[in-house]
Amino acid sequence: MNLLVFLHVVCAGIWLGAALVEVAFEQALDLSPSRRAPALALRWKTDLFIVTPAFLGVAVTGIGMLAFAPLTPLLSAKVAFGAIAVLANAYCVWLARQRLALAEARDYLSFARVDAEQRRWGAVALLGLVAALVVGGAIFLGY
Repeated sequence: MNLLVFLHVVCAGIWLGAALVEVAFEQALDLSPSRRAPALALRWKTDLFIVTPAFLGVAVTGIGMLAFAPLTPLLSAKVAFGAIAVLANAYCVWLARQRLALAEARDYLSFARVDAEQRRWGAVALLGLVAALVVGGAIFLGY
């Protein structure tokens, strides 16, 4: 089980770090959609090669650890926050791909709609991830 915990924490750290980098991308990308396409392509690659493997690693190791731990109310809260974060981030990855395609197609009206939705769901994913990490820390400390 110690390996699962280690992998879970490493994947969560990579996921959080990548999510914070993406927040910085979003702040730096407040340009017109036509000027954002190259940066959105980089953002998509970050989602594809870093964020997605990290949140899938968190999900797989988290499910694996559930076999070894009694489901307490605190652990249930961690699982719920983690599930929200994983599902919201999975949707964000799909939205990021759509947003890039719309920017490349110069469909700026649809781009604006998808961009706003991606930012909302990105916030949900980040809040869920941070809440799961905080609850996980409380569990680790014995609360």
